[in-house]
Amino acid sequence: SDDNPFLFIRDHQKNHNHQLSPNSISHMIREYLRTLDLHSSKVTAHSLRHTCATVNLESGGSLLATQQLLRHSDLKTTLIYAHNIGRITDDSVERIAHTLLK
Repeated sequence: SDDNPFLFIRDHQKNHNHQLSPNSISHMIREYLRTLDLHSSKVTAHSLRHTCATVNLESGGSLLATQQLLRHSDLKTTLIYAHNIGRITDDSVERIAHTLLK
């Protein structure tokens, strides 16, 4: 089991298991994306985090597993992703349009 409270850590001799700053993570992600020629202002470290949560839930991952994956301290935060999935899979708009446009 992983007892480290941080998702991303520096593993240097003097800074063993200290949290990376959000700016450092964002910079690293931008650089990796640039090397893959995928640089876009819409693709950020934060958007990739959302994508990871959504893909995990859509593919059958539990809320608890997703909470642990994202290291959310409160399950309510993770529930935001579940609500988004419900909205994605809900076909209410299509059903209403189909009914009205018969």
